[in-house]
Amino acid sequence: MWWVNRASVGGIAVLLALAACGRFGFERLEGATGPDSAAFEAGTGTDSLVPGIDVDAPGNPGGAAGGPSGGSGGRGGLPPTGGNTPPDGGNTPPDDGIDSSLPRDASESAPAPNYCLTVPVLAADPVIDGVVDPGLTLRRLEPQGFAGNVTELPPGVSVHYAVAWRSDGVYVFMQIADPNLQPSIVAKAPFCGDSVEIYVDADGVFPNAPGYDKPGTRQFVVMAPTEGTMSRVEGTIYETAANRGSWTSMHYGAFTTANGYNVEAFVRSSDLMLQSWTLGAGQRIGFNLGHNVSVSTPLQGTCSDRYTQYFLRIEGLSAGKSGPYHDTGTFCQPSLQP
Repeated sequence: MWWVNRASVGGIAVLLALAACGRFGFERLEGATGPDSAAFEAGTGTDSLVPGIDVDAPGNPGGAAGGPSGGSGGRGGLPPTGGNTPPDGGNTPPDDGIDSSLPRDASESAPAPNYCLTVPVLAADPVIDGVVDPGLTLRRLEPQGFAGNVTELPPGVSVHYAVAWRSDGVYVFMQIADPNLQPSIVAKAPFCGDSVEIYVDADGVFPNAPGYDKPGTRQFVVMAPTEGTMSRVEGTIYETAANRGSWTSMHYGAFTTANGYNVEAFVRSSDLMLQSWTLGAGQRIGFNLGHNVSVSTPLQGTCSDRYTQYFLRIEGLSAGKSGPYHDTGTFCQPSLQP
């Protein structure tokens, strides 16, 4: 750095003058790309909603390998990893993609509980407003793919979640970081775009495994908010992948955030088609969570619009079952804590 020591005072003055005039700065490299660039575009998928394919089944039509990846559509040109979990555990940015104002396992002195093992009691009746209820800590959802669904997550996409219980139901909160939201444009296939899937069983016992208890077990697909909206209450109910119609409850919603959306839900007895349902400490429930990620731009309004789908848990998937949505064997069965 000898030239610094020998630089003239006049030369330094010139540099300072240029900086003051705003003419001494950095220029974006030509050809640089990002999520908002033209190069960040969707590829083409192979799936379509065609006669003979059950479009009522979440995850169908599946990929060529039987998985629900929704074709080979690209999102940012990312190649398949060939494994279920991305090498970095989810491709999240340094801040984990989580709202710093919310409790989180990465910053709290006490880590978030493993909700697959134990579920805490909620201190008060839930408030569905897009903000996690007091006393709960968000836990990172480590994405689990299955079958042909091994596509790497796009940068900046992650999910954190919490689960709790009250005597009259189960509370679920999911915080989704995703810089690009493209909800499905096909009402019959909400899982084909950005959305989450919430699976709940009343007692964590499955006498009809791998089938659902009827009544007692259901899947709820909640669609992400559309661009320019603050919130959305639009969901669909499924039983063993069979469409049971719109989720008409007013105890859930999807809420737009600065870097994605939050989903908050309180599942009650009527949602599971039960006459009554009273929970208490020491009992168990069953649950699983899923996340559908869209391509960067919508295509044909089919599952080609879905870039990938993953779950909280896929262990226990029965042979011959195309996905966790068909199989209660993949459900967590936590005990309810006082």
